[in-house]
Amino acid sequence: MNARSPKQTPLPSSRPAIASDVVPKSGRKSVLLVDPDAHSRQLLAQRLSARYDIFEAAHGIEAVTLAKLMPEPALFVCEAALPNVDGFRLAKILKLNDRLRSVPLVFLTSRTTSRDVAQGIAAGARRYIFKPFVPDTVCDLFTRLIDP
Repeated sequence: MNARSPKQTPLPSSRPAIASDVVPKSGRKSVLLVDPDAHSRQLLAQRLSARYDIFEAAHGIEAVTLAKLMPEPALFVCEAALPNVDGFRLAKILKLNDRLRSVPLVFLTSRTTSRDVAQGIAAGARRYIFKPFVPDTVCDLFTRLIDP
């Protein structure tokens, strides 16, 4: 489980998240990056951390736990192909929570069939973006979704 602000060291992902893992409210909005690929998370975190508190999860179960604990959630960015709970199921779980229901969710994923896209939109995604991606371009989109 990784909860990281710009000056924090990532937490080991071998244990479940606890409330103390989550950064106290900084007054900044938070973004949750969910992807089993640490490199993809890092590319996005580097660009977004100057403006937002970044939380990272490598799989769906971590993501559900962090999403419920994180302060000021403003955006969920999710790979559809996740271990444990896939991204489509994760989106549906997040939308069941009253506090998280209105938080925009974007799929940034390697799953690219028309059926995948339809499933992602049906699960509540605001955008469905294919990998590979241009980090600056998708981060600009994320900023527009968070701060219209």
